[in-house]
Amino acid sequence: MSSSYSGSDFRGMINVTLSEDGAVSALDRATKLLAGFPNGIEKAAESALKRAGTSGRAAAAREVGKQYHLKTTDFKKYTKSNQHVSNSGTDITVSLNFRGFHVPLIRFKTSLTGSGLIRSQVKRNSSGDILKHVFQAEMKSGHIGLFERDGKSRLPIEQKFGPSVPQMMGANTELADAVGKDIEKTFEERMEHEVLAVMNGWRK
Repeated sequence: MSSSYSGSDFRGMINVTLSEDGAVSALDRATKLLAGFPNGIEKAAESALKRAGTSGRAAAAREVGKQYHLKTTDFKKYTKSNQHVSNSGTDITVSLNFRGFHVPLIRFKTSLTGSGLIRSQVKRNSSGDILKHVFQAEMKSGHIGLFERDGKSRLPIEQKFGPSVPQMMGANTELADAVGKDIEKTFEERMEHEVLAVMNGWRK
């Protein structure tokens, strides 16, 4: 398996090539078992790859959560992702594409100091920052956020944001490898299930 990550401020990509012994063996076994089933291997592999991609996205959220005070639900809310599968010879590549905008600062860990100031902790290994001119407010839409006045007047105010999910992913040097291993493992496990599904007529 080879895994690579490339990204910028607003989009990122993880490519996982299923070319290790485990994945190849799983495909070989499945191909032999489903030789007498029309399009059997295609159905099994497609379903297994779809489940592997879903598992890979969940693994990415977990890895980000190890370094940042960001819940999995917020990872999903502020990120759009899709997957693409391509074949090249005996290799299958699963590409996960992530894009998203900066996450509102209030979605990270925030608290009030004894003097009534807001402390914001974005990264888990940081004691956070005390934001002297920032306050919490609820908009007419019902959205609650952290804001700062843009000048001396009461209005306008500006919402404060943290990094985007792709930025957080790019800062995690171990993320691509962890996601790749998760996809590889899930694919191998799901192939066994999908072969049985095709053979028993569960997969149409």
